Amino acid sequence: MRIATATLKGISPYSQSRAHESEKLNRETADEYEKRTWRNKCHSDETGTVFIPPMSFKQSLDRAAQMLGRQVPGKGKSTYTKFFLSGVMCIDLPWL
Repeated sequence: MRIATATLKGISPYSQSRAHESEKLNRETADEYEKRTWRNKCHSDETGTVFIPPMSFKQSLDRAAQMLGRQVPGKGKSTYTKFFLSGVMCIDLPWL
């Protein structure tokens, strides 16, 4: 088993879009509603630190491997996709 530690740097804003049931107030604009409820869409720990759920991160890695379509050297037309789908697991959040 290999363990990889990575630091992510995004090029666009990250949105979890977690479902929540906050009601829109009377005469509240969409922007005002978003400013008031944005934290309800995030996954966060008891200290308020926002994190990416491990399975969401795994699914994003799977999709990235699939979209890249890079071939495995010495394996013909085989790509890395099947290795990510079957062999990558994100289970631990060391800061939680």
